[in-house]
Amino acid sequence: YSISRYSAGTNGISYQQLICHLPQLSDELLNAVPFYSMCLTELGIGAADYLQVQQRQSQEVGSIFCYYSLSSHCDDANRLVSYLTLSAKSLSRNQGAMSRLMSDTFEKVRFD
Repeated sequence: YSISRYSAGTNGISYQQLICHLPQLSDELLNAVPFYSMCLTELGIGAADYLQVQQRQSQEVGSIFCYYSLSSHCDDANRLVSYLTLSAKSLSRNQGAMSRLMSDTFEKVRFD
């Protein structure tokens, strides 16, 4: 993985994105990705249920959401490239908490 950092005047707001290049997916999985991205930030994380996660989100970030993008490859219009992006913003003083929340959301999401 790689990390990029950019400094800009944002009036005390920090923005973060976790961008994952997705491998070639079967049609069945490709059809499920938009639903996955739509509900990822609405589910439980680890031992916390979805209500506890919603409370954590409201305490630590101004927003957190996930989206999916699909486009043709720049060198081959017949080859698809897809990405899953988890994006959040918070007050700069909450940047560490935002990073932990994003990591937990991505790695410990619950589907029960």
